Amino acid sequence: MKRKINLLIPLAIAITISSCHSNKNLSGLTPRSVMLADPYTGDWEFTIEDMPSGDAEGILNIDKQGYHYRASVSGDIGDMDLDDVTIQGERLKGHFQYKGFRVNVKGNFEGDIFEGKVGVTLISYPFKAKKLYTLVAD
Repeated sequence: MKRKINLLIPLAIAITISSCHSNKNLSGLTPRSVMLADPYTGDWEFTIEDMPSGDAEGILNIDKQGYHYRASVSGDIGDMDLDDVTIQGERLKGHFQYKGFRVNVKGNFEGDIFEGKVGVTLISYPFKAKKLYTLVAD
């Protein structure tokens, strides 16, 4: 009986090791952190306040491609892509070109609210946005 147990132990170890090892190619899989709903992606209705020409309104769209964020704005100020968009923690940074000027955008997310600043060199204006949600019919 003891001899049978001694033979079964190496067999059990071999089966355990072989069942844990896989020859599947995992390079096409998306990491779980990317698959989870990202709280920053989607459309955000924004207002740039207190500008000399009055408040500007529009939509900030944030999308994620793998590990990198992309963003664009459209509305009263036109349609343009943000460059060098980063979101670290709850802080967004990026910039876009407007009438030959580099316009910096930065601020913080808190739930479905974004508050920050948009501006050039020494002038900045409050930038506030609220996330828009789409209702899905059953």
